Amino acid sequence: MLQDGFIGFGNGGIVLDNISDFEFITISKEVEEIRKNFSKADKANKDLVGQLEQSYELSTSRSVIENNAVRLAELHNQQTMHWHNTLAIIDRNERSKYDIFLDSCWVNFQKKHEFQPMHDHSGVYSFIIFYDIPYNIETEFKASPGKEARDKFNGLLNFHYVNYLGKVATMAMPADAQWKKKMLIFPAQLKHSVYPFYSSDNYRITISGNLSIREK
Repeated sequence: MLQDGFIGFGNGGIVLDNISDFEFITISKEVEEIRKNFSKADKANKDLVGQLEQSYELSTSRSVIENNAVRLAELHNQQTMHWHNTLAIIDRNERSKYDIFLDSCWVNFQKKHEFQPMHDHSGVYSFIIFYDIPYNIETEFKASPGKEARDKFNGLLNFHYVNYLGKVATMAMPADAQWKKKMLIFPAQLKHSVYPFYSSDNYRITISGNLSIREK
């Protein structure tokens, strides 16, 4: 399992950290309310590229999610200056007038065999909260149709980037059941994907969203 903190690859990286138990309870209340009755929730699919049937907007837990997302964005900026580089398009004397905020936020109920194709997001930063991953990577690899292949990908979260040789590379994240209550933040334009899983009939539940720029 990857250690929390800044995980570097290419000429940047991502930040992985934990959501506190108390904050996770707040998020859980809204997620479970949606799960109890999908028909009463606001669907988010029309604004997303994921090949999932069930994605829904979040509202009551947004403030808790925003606090954590901004906290991790600040940690990421300390390592990469990504936020400062984004502000470079704004006149130096005007930069103090801007900050980042939670622009959009939704929960994904990913079913067996569904997937997220390679894509990026709008805004400055994007994030993933791992709410409930219904498999362990070792078990998942054994259930794959490609279990005898040299490289195995099912169930993995992947980041795609250009390395220092100018070649497209992939950083695979073994996000499984052990990642519950973890949160990961990354530059919104960093392309990523999630391969389908095969070993469970339960939902792979994650929360995603974007941070954007606004004038204070």
